[in-house]
Amino acid sequence: PQEDTPYPCAVTVESGIVRWVIREADVAVPGEGKAELRYYVGETVAVSDTYRTWVLPSLGEAGPEPPEPEQSWVETVLQAARDAEQSAQNARNAVTQTITIGESGNWFIDGEDTGVRAIGKDGDKGDKGDPGSPDIVHLAGSVQTLRLTSNVAYYCTDPVTSLTLNGFDHDNPRKEAYWSISFLAGDTINVMLPDTVVWNYNASPVFTPGSEYDIYFKQLHSGKILGVWNELEA
Repeated sequence: PQEDTPYPCAVTVESGIVRWVIREADVAVPGEGKAELRYYVGETVAVSDTYRTWVLPSLGEAGPEPPEPEQSWVETVLQAARDAEQSAQNARNAVTQTITIGESGNWFIDGEDTGVRAIGKDGDKGDKGDPGSPDIVHLAGSVQTLRLTSNVAYYCTDPVTSLTLNGFDHDNPRKEAYWSISFLAGDTINVMLPDTVVWNYNASPVFTPGSEYDIYFKQLHSGKILGVWNELEA
């Protein structure tokens, strides 16, 4: 946050997984930042999508020794960390990955097509069914007001200046409730969503004119709708 120019971060690579080793300087200033991964494919430099990052403010300066009763809580956290280090599998499971559904209907992990279908067709007589893609609906116009239907991928064909989602329809209990919409933000952009939507990491997105967005919604057990978004800068 608040840096004028990008700077390199320390990373490690193990079994094709890149881990960002967080340093004290990386989280010294609270606020919103951005990160991207640069790597070589042969002799060509490749650049990933730009990911938003957040550093939350601290309650105060860290002391040399936390007082009671905080000390026992800190020891519990440290012991949990030591236990986690004993299992490489647990460490791999803790890696944060960006998981989305692409236009092909496959799961994508950090922008890479896994080849695995995310949504399948209804099966006969209780069968799981054959792999399938979500229905695709193209929306024309810069002002969009609509309800999303589950398992339908909405694509806005024109830059959007106003997007209002009135709700989420789900009429097939045999399928998991899932909604998506993709759009390019216009010169100005205003997005209105129902109060039931909660954003991943409790951080609402800031929509930037000229950037492309994929927004995915999923039904939670609490009745809330989880929203996850990806930004592709122009």
